[in-house]
Amino acid sequence: MQEKIKKIFLNKELYINLLILFFVILIFLIIGEVLSRIILGKVLIKQYEKDGFYYLKPNQEGWYPPPKFEKTRINNIGSRGGDVDIDWIKENNKYVFFGDSFTFGWILKDDETLPHHFQKSLELSDNQIINFAEGGYGIDHMTRSYSRNKDIFKEGDIFFLVLIDNDFIRNIKPLKMNPVKKKIWEIKRHSSFLTLLYESTGKLQFTIKKFLGIQPEFNDEYFNETGFEKILKFNSLLKENDQKLVVVFYEYNETNFSKKAVELCNKNNITCITNVSSFVFNLKENESMTVPDGHPSGYTNKVVAEGIGNFIKENNLLIK
Repeated sequence: MQEKIKKIFLNKELYINLLILFFVILIFLIIGEVLSRIILGKVLIKQYEKDGFYYLKPNQEGWYPPPKFEKTRINNIGSRGGDVDIDWIKENNKYVFFGDSFTFGWILKDDETLPHHFQKSLELSDNQIINFAEGGYGIDHMTRSYSRNKDIFKEGDIFFLVLIDNDFIRNIKPLKMNPVKKKIWEIKRHSSFLTLLYESTGKLQFTIKKFLGIQPEFNDEYFNETGFEKILKFNSLLKENDQKLVVVFYEYNETNFSKKAVELCNKNNITCITNVSSFVFNLKENESMTVPDGHPSGYTNKVVAEGIGNFIKENNLLIK
């Protein structure tokens, strides 16, 4: 056995083959990265903090996983959309959106997102709408994002928490990686090609995680008095700064989620929009209602945004 092991270590042909394999893989990755940058462009870069909270770095343009050949603009304050006048937004009222991929506009163009259509419905300027949503965010992420950006907010600003059921089970978690794995991960998140390969196996990863019990599934037990406390905590932060909250429960069909939301919103005197399903009622047989992965299409966002805009008008929540 020792002789066999010794022969393996002294086998020059083996080392040559390994070296050739290394260079083949390296050339493959380089060519893949070059082609990905030409076709897709740069991937958007997220900034991570030690506890696992993340946000998109300001002043960048690129594609957002999964790739759809659409450039996404992250502006000078790190929100989605065109640049804003920072001095202006500090001194004037605006609407600020916090949410997950539904609100960010998963695989949609910049002019197809919910905040953009809301802006158009009320004929507002770019400075009056801020979209701080991010894919994978839960309510804890949204609360942190508010605190992180509080210097640009003003008393009288109106904040939307746009929630789906899964937002109640998404928590901020530290990244636990050994140094080697962390270095590989850092390279991957800056690489268009490696991110493309990773995202291409997304459905397989989800299936495996679900089979192993790693992927949590939402059920009504998460959305209870305790879960609603996260919304109350966010509302308390706003009250301290004389700001207003509107919670939007975004779902296509009325379920126990929205029914329970009505009860909890009324009980805690929180302004909520719980009837989004009625906005999209006539779209349910329309193939353009959602994009392939179930996120709302640009047209659905337009209809929902108009419904939210009407709610704002009817409840005297128009900013001055």
